[in-house]
Amino acid sequence: MPAIEKEKENDSRTKILTAAWDLASEQGYHAVTMRNIAKAAGVGKSTLYRNYTTKEQVYRDVTIAWGQHFAKRLTEQPVKGETIGERFSTVLEEVMREAERHPNLTAAYVASLLSDTHDSQQSRNVMRSLTPGLFTMAMGDVQSDNQELAGSALRHIMLSSMQLMGAKLISTDRAIADLIQTAELMLKDVWDKP
Repeated sequence: MPAIEKEKENDSRTKILTAAWDLASEQGYHAVTMRNIAKAAGVGKSTLYRNYTTKEQVYRDVTIAWGQHFAKRLTEQPVKGETIGERFSTVLEEVMREAERHPNLTAAYVASLLSDTHDSQQSRNVMRSLTPGLFTMAMGDVQSDNQELAGSALRHIMLSSMQLMGAKLISTDRAIADLIQTAELMLKDVWDKP
């Protein structure tokens, strides 16, 4: 799994997260059980449950690692575009294309966010914490009057779009267009600035 950096080869958590990543990628989130994860990771169920008590906890950490890896990839090269609007459009498209490339992991991410547990609240907090990074990539030091509201709206539209994409009710291109249109409306005070 590219999103989890292995600190040491025998690290149980790394094995668990890598196995969970692989299983969700192959089978989908709902088909994976804690027993499958333990078996694929080559660890006992007691080791798995010592690290994670629920599948949602496992996938919270998998999606956090995935999001951090993706954000790191995005920041390693400058975002293309001459205006804030062009750069923002590029970032939003990259996010949704990543979701498209990994539909089962996206479904795991959405399921962990929508789960009614303490872990889902932690996942929502992590998602909320990644949003300022997206803004910084596109906007640099420029601030919009509506930045906080735009971040909240875009997070909700991204989540809804990921659900609809997973259900094959909208295309990725449609989701991207909706996000860009919303961003442009909410950030119109800075959209055309360099």
